[in-house]
Amino acid sequence: MSTILFIPVYNCELQIKRLIKKLKRKKLKKINEILFVDNQSVDETLKTLVNETKGFSSKITIIQNNKNYGLGGSHKVALSYAINNRYNDLIVFHGDDQGKIEDLDKIILSDKKRKYDFILGSRFMKGSILNNYNLIRILGNIFFNFIFSAITLKKLYDLGAGLNLLRLDNLDTVTQFTMILLITSNRTLQFIHGHGGYAADVNYMSIQGTHLVDMDAGDTVSLSVNLPSLGTAQMDINSNTSFSGYLVA
Repeated sequence: MSTILFIPVYNCELQIKRLIKKLKRKKLKKINEILFVDNQSVDETLKTLVNETKGFSSKITIIQNNKNYGLGGSHKVALSYAINNRYNDLIVFHGDDQGKIEDLDKIILSDKKRKYDFILGSRFMKGSILNNYNLIRILGNIFFNFIFSAITLKKLYDLGAGLNLLRLDNLDTVTQFTMILLITSNRTLQFIHGHGGYAADVNYMSIQGTHLVDMDAGDTVSLSVNLPSLGTAQMDINSNTSFSGYLVA
């Protein structure tokens, strides 16, 4: 089984520096790769990531979104990357240094028989420990947990924990999104095309996107379209693909 650790970051240069130091001290034997996704931070978060991850024993990948997509958008990028690289499990661990590194092992070992597709951490269950949380934040989280528990008629302990595990083996991903890569000599742009799914198998689909790419004279660009298909759905797409672009002086 292969596992990727996904750490979303945004304007947390101080916190992510502390977190990386903790990750270096912790031997992550069950983690095959660590993926950082920076959501267009305006501070020195990206620079800190590049500098602090040098010489890391684990495989490190750093992606910066081409604009701020929100936390949910960074999750889509991480899912796309993990699925395309054939990982079985994806662990989400927030980059604000509020979680405990030791809990990574706990969430991996919590379901040895792989009975569950999605495991959510909780800051408010019995035995949980809250770090750097003031009373207002605690009461606010408890209030919203109560509201959504009443709406769903199920006991919800935590709506926004920074530690989760997703099983990717059974995801029917082919009808959820398509990833497009525009690759030039000096950068790679990633475009996620999401949709609500199709009622049946499809024979064609249309994807449109606009990107401004910094290119030099004589430079070339290549287009890569990835259709993840790890689930049970089928997408019978032929090889006819068109790509057009123009130069703006």
